[in-house]
Amino acid sequence: MHIADDRDDDSIQINVMPLIDLVIVLLIFFVVSTTFNKNEQRIKVALPVASGGTALSAPPKQLVINILPDGTVNIGSNHYNADELAAYIRATLAAEPTREVFIRADQESRHKSFAAVVRLCRDAGASNLKIGYIVQETAR
Repeated sequence: MHIADDRDDDSIQINVMPLIDLVIVLLIFFVVSTTFNKNEQRIKVALPVASGGTALSAPPKQLVINILPDGTVNIGSNHYNADELAAYIRATLAAEPTREVFIRADQESRHKSFAAVVRLCRDAGASNLKIGYIVQETAR
């Protein structure tokens, strides 16, 4: 005796809508959570080359100060004179005293511009200064 099966093998369907929803939510999460500091990437600073050194695994949160070839000082896309820079650094370090200050001086800039920024940082209370340079690979 043959018993009829109401289920047809061709009619079994997998609902992929929850999977599509999950993929869209993950895509939105990664797009929103990924941040790129476009202001820092737009500023073209030719860093000097030095040998040795090690790369950081993950850069800490830093106050990045850029010194352009003409001596202009930028933080992000904003230009600062000496007084404005000192006030900005003081305010930033007052809110977060352990914050690192990272100075990126163009290799064509004058040393006096760099020294003035370092002096302003020290006077404002910065205790952790970093200097940007490019590590030159040496043949071993």
